[in-house]
Amino acid sequence: MDFGKISDYSVLVIGDAIEDRYRFCTALGKGTKESVVAGKLEREEIYKGGVWATASHLTDLVKEVRIWHGEKITINTKYLDGYNNKLFSVHEFKDAPASAEPIDLSIFDIVIVNDFGTQNFLTVQRRERIMRESRYLAVNAQSNSLNYGFNRVNEKWPYAHLCVCDELEARLAAHEPEAPIEEVILKLPYSSIIVTQGSKGATGFANKEFYREGAQTQRPIDLLGAGDAVLAVVAPFAKAGFSIKELVHLGNAAGAAKVAILGHRTYVTREQLEANL
Repeated sequence: MDFGKISDYSVLVIGDAIEDRYRFCTALGKGTKESVVAGKLEREEIYKGGVWATASHLTDLVKEVRIWHGEKITINTKYLDGYNNKLFSVHEFKDAPASAEPIDLSIFDIVIVNDFGTQNFLTVQRRERIMRESRYLAVNAQSNSLNYGFNRVNEKWPYAHLCVCDELEARLAAHEPEAPIEEVILKLPYSSIIVTQGSKGATGFANKEFYREGAQTQRPIDLLGAGDAVLAVVAPFAKAGFSIKELVHLGNAAGAAKVAILGHRTYVTREQLEANL
């Protein structure tokens, strides 16, 4: 793939600011007076997630990346055992200065929206403005434990040039729990869409053509942010007019690179993408 075709793009990434905290623990055993498992905190790693993580995957690909987020940060604290298995997580919020709201969204070649549905930042008025002013709009609306079933992408973003979502998010949006994924995709209002399917890879649709490809890895280290990496990497190439076959293959390469990274220790680079293509 010709990475030079996207190198001059300017991109605005919009969405929730998230801080992911990984707390690594050692299990000590059952408590002497209570039926709970005690653990010892060994260390903590803090990563910038959400809109920041999505933007980071673009820094090696395009000329300019800017971020627009609201006045809150979602803090996701995850507790892991000695083998990096996630045991449970705790969510909280804190206030933070909002980034500056762009005066004119049309100055950007691409606008990418990460709608995590955990804050009140992406109001109806802002969503309408984003859909109206964006020259090329790529969207995702995530389903998670804080919004499950109430953050359907087609209801919040009925218009976009590209949608990237996982299979559960697509099925929730289409109200189709069992139909073939191709039927699910046709119920959504997007002429260009990629549905990520975990270990099964991804299915894409554009120009009235479907393309499905298997995953590049079956041994992920951490699934956190894989879909966001796919959205970030694929959007500029979709804007540049690459085929759905190329986009799905690229998305699988981005997903494979991201699931090999614990948390957000690093971001997906051009070198990693080229190695997986």
